Amino acid sequence: MTQRHQLRTRIGFMFTLLLLLTALWSPTPALAATECAAVDEGETVQGNLIVPDDAICELFGSTVTGNVTVGANSVFVSNGSTIQGNLRADGAGSVGLGDVVVKGKVTISGGGQINIDSVWVNGSLTLTGNNASFGVTVRNSTIGGNLTVSGSTGLALASSANITTGGYIIVDNNTVGGNLACDGNAFQPTGSGNAVSGRKTGQCANL
Repeated sequence: MTQRHQLRTRIGFMFTLLLLLTALWSPTPALAATECAAVDEGETVQGNLIVPDDAICELFGSTVTGNVTVGANSVFVSNGSTIQGNLRADGAGSVGLGDVVVKGKVTISGGGQINIDSVWVNGSLTLTGNNASFGVTVRNSTIGGNLTVSGSTGLALASSANITTGGYIIVDNNTVGGNLACDGNAFQPTGSGNAVSGRKTGQCANL
């Protein structure tokens, strides 16, 4: 074999190797987020799921491989579903979760009614600044991290902005791997039977 032929063979091999390495190292294009209106019962959503502002989303028996983001004034109801990422709701009108698995964390803030029942969350569950006049409930659920309920507000009477009326917060029969902390809520949380590996503090110290 001549030196010229050997050189061509080496160049061809190096070029082939470069193409292979480029194919292996090229980033996979990100999946476009799916809007909830396009999801059927029992469907698997590849990537993230978005609930637009002012929308109504019902997610039954479905799996989301990414995160779920719930928009302002929207209604999100899920039963028997699995979310492999995080669930975040900012200013949602209502969030209802039943028999749902969230492998990340759950953060719900500045919204309205919250009803969480028989939910498994691998990370923390944080409820901040929600309007408890419509009810904030966490029961029969397992939280791997901390469970925090703070800054829940109440619906003030029109005649006096300093008077809070109605509303409730229930934290009942949960298993918490971290701490259970409640503070700054307009209503005293009620409930019992919470098994907490860490500490119970604030308004939930005796729950």
